[in-house]
Amino acid sequence: MKRALAGLVGMALGVISAVSAAPLTALAAPANDDITGAIAIAAVPYSTSMDVSGASTAVDDPGFCYNSGSVWFSLTPAQNETLTINTNGSTYFAVPSVYTGSPGLLNPVACSYSSSLSFSAAANTTYYLMVGTCCFGGTLFSGNLVLNVAGPPANDSFAGATAIGSLPYTDHPDTTLASSEAGEPTPTCAYGGLGRSVWYSYTPVGTGSVSAQATSMFTTVVAVYSGSSLSSLSQLACSSYGGLATVRALAGQTYYFQTFQLFGAAGPLTFTLEVSPPPQVGWTNYPFDPSIFDNVQFWDTTYDPAGVGVQSWSWSFGDGATAATQAPQHNYAADGSYQVALAITTFDGRTGSLSRTLTVKTHDVAIVKFSTPNTAKTGQTKPISVQVVSNRYPETVQVDLYRSVPGGFQLVGSLTNAVPVSSNKPVSFDFSYTFTGPCPPNTASGTRCGDSTLGTVTFEAVASIVGARDALPADNTAVSPLVTVN
Repeated sequence: MKRALAGLVGMALGVISAVSAAPLTALAAPANDDITGAIAIAAVPYSTSMDVSGASTAVDDPGFCYNSGSVWFSLTPAQNETLTINTNGSTYFAVPSVYTGSPGLLNPVACSYSSSLSFSAAANTTYYLMVGTCCFGGTLFSGNLVLNVAGPPANDSFAGATAIGSLPYTDHPDTTLASSEAGEPTPTCAYGGLGRSVWYSYTPVGTGSVSAQATSMFTTVVAVYSGSSLSSLSQLACSSYGGLATVRALAGQTYYFQTFQLFGAAGPLTFTLEVSPPPQVGWTNYPFDPSIFDNVQFWDTTYDPAGVGVQSWSWSFGDGATAATQAPQHNYAADGSYQVALAITTFDGRTGSLSRTLTVKTHDVAIVKFSTPNTAKTGQTKPISVQVVSNRYPETVQVDLYRSVPGGFQLVGSLTNAVPVSSNKPVSFDFSYTFTGPCPPNTASGTRCGDSTLGTVTFEAVASIVGARDALPADNTAVSPLVTVN
């Protein structure tokens, strides 16, 4: 049995040894396996996906970077620009590197130990891009390569500004490879200085206000210009921190929009251009329940989402009177309902209006008689009468009765009655009051006692309209003569 097992083990080891010694099945090498067959990239952005199975390492491949199983590309940019290479999406660990020179005499420019790299490319210089991997030791392997080569955004320069055809418009540029060009203006609201900008242009077919906005995970700025060249640009509007830059755009005139991230930041941002939103007109007044005796104060509370602001105001108070200021005052001659309207115009010519009904109602009650006793004794109960008239409307009136105490007055009772309109038939509010003797020692605050301590007491009556404001409150309070308390 042991001999049989030993024989089987030997046979298995022999098979494994034979398999290990056998060469891998040869795969057809890609056409760009060697630098002499490098695929020429005519323009960027460039993307390709290709099966690089069978790629190998040539003896003259540079050892500057990972280079097992390499394939080659070439690129000759027409202008100075920053380029980025990435191999995201490849089915193997594809590592790019960049060289200048000629086959056999290559000079390293950039190498990445990850799937992406960026480098500064000079105009009319040929660059060789090698994409390899590691750890295969020159043997053949299989895999699919995804290669992306990108340059600056097409609208990196003023001359390449993206033309916007219709509104609303949204774009998502990446400013990582963008730059600022010689002579480019720095917007007045770019507190962090000029950044890596991109440009847009818009020529409206009709006159109207437009608003531009730039948003990003970093602080942004957007500026609007008129002019036809960098040297002739005139700034019309500027906004930072995600605000709107709004201008009145004239039909047939071209406007340029410059946007970037502040403080040296770069990356994806969102640029939008739209017809400016209308102003949200609002107004308020004080007092909120005006009477004919009030000089009513009005305020404009308009909000302009476009961020331009209000230039002019036109008020109509509903009684034939008007005003043209931001916060006018007005007095109404008679009670009634008035249609108050405010129309505004923003600095860029947008308009809006708001009309609302304002009710003017003059409430007025008065205390016409306050009857109190001349004298009283401790423990004696006597009547106190307050007579009230209403001059304009039937009212519900509350009368509060107070008595004098050291330092002020103390509430001793309240009555509520309906008071009809009458100037000569007052409604009587009749109280009964029991006069008190001296307060015992350590009496709690608020206890009603002590009318006889000083020998006299004074009463105060205050009338108030339930649910309304008295327009003439001066005659709503009455104070009695001194009442002698024995």
